[in-house]
Amino acid sequence: MASANAAKRAADRLLFAMLGRRWLSYRARRTWDARADNEVLVATAAYDATDWETYWASGRRDLDLMLGVAREGGWLRRDTALEIGCGIGRLAIVAADEFDHVIATDISPHMLEQASAKASRPNVSYVLLKSGLELPSPSESVDLVYAWTVFRHTSEVVFAGYLDESRRVLKPGGCLAFEALMRVSGTPFKPSLSNPVSEREYSRSELEAYCKAHGFQWRAEREIPSVTAGTVNLVIAWSKPGGS
Repeated sequence: MASANAAKRAADRLLFAMLGRRWLSYRARRTWDARADNEVLVATAAYDATDWETYWASGRRDLDLMLGVAREGGWLRRDTALEIGCGIGRLAIVAADEFDHVIATDISPHMLEQASAKASRPNVSYVLLKSGLELPSPSESVDLVYAWTVFRHTSEVVFAGYLDESRRVLKPGGCLAFEALMRVSGTPFKPSLSNPVSEREYSRSELEAYCKAHGFQWRAEREIPSVTAGTVNLVIAWSKPGGS
């Protein structure tokens, strides 16, 4: 098993060296299309969403949590929000009540097909992310970028890319709100480069370093329980400098 894992990691590094983010995007798209087809409720919801009723209700709870932390960090504006990793629209359908326009993005065409059918709203645009993972919005045009249980399924290089793109599209003073699986005891687990399922863990020092390196200011946070021993779910609000 150890040798097989080592071989997979070596292949990952080689293919990434050759193809860059296109390789990571390809692997993620294949995985999340399959999960959309076969286990969409489990793949896109909190662990306690046991049926469709609790699934949609959990979207309100999770979005309210992120918005609450964002407000604690000083965020107020509600014109445009952009979601990274919207799945089938569990949070986007709720965000439609909070913002004039919601741009809900995902790497998976199959997820977006279901989102358009199950969570359509006039002010929500569902948009497929391209292989380079550029966010589909002009620079300094978005008030809030948010992502729920998404960055635990991305490699460090993709996480860093999303941070740069979030900072680009945010207006000065705009907010990035997201959830990270933070290791509080022991060593954070780091899956292979293109593994989009196993949950990546971060340390506080890593998150602080990412915040500083990518030009954000750490504004607010809230810990909530995690089902993984030795970890917490850390809900974070970072702001782009500037604004009134």
